[in-house]
Amino acid sequence: MILIRSSDVYSSKQPVNVIAEGLAASNRFGFIEALRVGALEALQHSIAGQSGSDIRLNLADAESQAMQRQFERIDSVVVGTLDKDGTRREYDAYAPAVDVDLPADPRMLADPVIAYRYAVMRLYRRQFDVTMEHDRKDGCWPLVCYDLLDPIDGKRSLIVNDVPQSVREHASTEFLKDMDLPSLRRMRNVFGNVKADALRRIDQLGKGGPEVFLTAAWGRVIKILIGIAEAAGVIDGVISLYERAREKFEAAQHERERVEREKQEAEAKRQEKAAKEHWQRELRERSIPEGSGHMELFEKNRERIGGMC
Repeated sequence: MILIRSSDVYSSKQPVNVIAEGLAASNRFGFIEALRVGALEALQHSIAGQSGSDIRLNLADAESQAMQRQFERIDSVVVGTLDKDGTRREYDAYAPAVDVDLPADPRMLADPVIAYRYAVMRLYRRQFDVTMEHDRKDGCWPLVCYDLLDPIDGKRSLIVNDVPQSVREHASTEFLKDMDLPSLRRMRNVFGNVKADALRRIDQLGKGGPEVFLTAAWGRVIKILIGIAEAAGVIDGVISLYERAREKFEAAQHERERVEREKQEAEAKRQEKAAKEHWQRELRERSIPEGSGHMELFEKNRERIGGMC
């Protein structure tokens, strides 16, 4: 693997400020990529000469690339959906009251590996906080929230990729009208599974005992899960209505096609019968006079010839 050296992303500023500005920029993933390359270069130097160093470096490269692709996908969905809701400022103006991900000693960010991990974690917290605290939870928001409940590790499949129509058409459900039954059922399964899993998580948290609800963090998670379950349930219900309507429409269409097919088959049989009757009538009218006498002569000649041989 050939690594290109990253530019000095810190210049003369404090690393934490540079990272904050880089994540706020429109080209934030170009900035994060520079941090990633810097982290890989630092890792390459630290493990040089060790057994399996190339394998370890290639694995770190592949895993970090896959993880960043997922972060970028989530980022594009969050920003695009906020744009449709007219609330993009929530993302652009995000500033956590307490930077819980900052190392105890901010000077540790001079280490490219620590800087990269901090930047990615800060980005994830931004995506999570803005998404979960957003007032609206209709359209594709339940899917985005659900994807952010688990780590963005580059390994699992994101639901926003499984049903791109819901993301693209947020928050309209008009696109459901044109879906066939298999597509509607697939869409309903996605939202139904999101609701079921959110309820399962709520149940698991509830079994942790009353003390679970004494902390703001747990209370917030419960609230988020309830919101996801309720929103997914509403959308699941809308999809079910379209599904039943589509079933009736397709059943009626199949009935019309059956009636039309039987009508065509009956007409084909009628035409075949008429053609057969016409042909038989034509044969009778064109029969050879005294044809039976000719046939008798033919039989006698056939017997005479046969006797000669």
